[in-house]
Amino acid sequence: MGRTRTVSLKACAKINLGLQILGKRQDGYHDLITIFQTVDLADELTVRLQEPGLHMAADGFDVPEDENNLCIRAAGLYFEVAGKEPVATIQLTKNIPVGAGLGGGSSDAAATICALDRLLDAGVDLQAVASAVGSDVAFFLQGGTALGTGRGEQIVRSPQSAAGDVVLARPDLSISTKTAYGLLGPGSYSDGAKTRELFDRLQQGADLLDCAALLVNDFERVIEGEYPPVRRLRQQLLEAGAGVAMLCGSGSCVFGLFADATAARRCAEDLRKAGYWTYAGKMLNYLPCAAGATRKQ
Repeated sequence: MGRTRTVSLKACAKINLGLQILGKRQDGYHDLITIFQTVDLADELTVRLQEPGLHMAADGFDVPEDENNLCIRAAGLYFEVAGKEPVATIQLTKNIPVGAGLGGGSSDAAATICALDRLLDAGVDLQAVASAVGSDVAFFLQGGTALGTGRGEQIVRSPQSAAGDVVLARPDLSISTKTAYGLLGPGSYSDGAKTRELFDRLQQGADLLDCAALLVNDFERVIEGEYPPVRRLRQQLLEAGAGVAMLCGSGSCVFGLFADATAARRCAEDLRKAGYWTYAGKMLNYLPCAAGATRKQ
């Protein structure tokens, strides 16, 4: 049999079960502490070793298909570190909204790195490549429930994965990470204590809905102040029965945690009828590098 020439992977979205900003660093980045959690909403990505160079085509939500796309950046860096001439074609079906705080671009980049490693097995340090591409790309090499510190690139995975039903909902707006961080000031920073305590409790098997008071996002106040539709949507999720409703990352998507799948689906359908993009799914312990891949010879 010949060498594998194609790998297909699902690139899952994430939510942040906690996100606290500790302060601004001298290098311009922010130190933070967060709990990443994979959800089953996913982009679909196929990488082929085909004609020389890096090529990309995407459908679904609109994304760039050049070096401005993290997939192309990740592929270029992988080949550079591997000491090989780039030769890859990337096909992406974009199901995760852009500028929503769901980490879709970072997840796509991680899936690209994983796919290339399956294809080439070049002995590349995947964590180093991922961290160089973006702050939270390293998380998507692991998935599940994990504590992120530093810029978000320092990952400690929990042996206990959070579980439950989740609704994602997004108003008709996108918020770039750069814009969100630009809204932060000294009054936005905190000590990270609640997120550390939440992670400790999750590692002990605690139920998320029993830890509602510990779920905080330091972006929430400034984002909701600047974008009132986000605040209204979060309130609608609570009114629909969510035990917790919180901003996803730096927004604009909001997630709600529900006690059962029926209530989650009902909420998602009602919000969809009201004009929002919605998704009802589950949190899961998903490893993009190890699961969901298909290979063709």
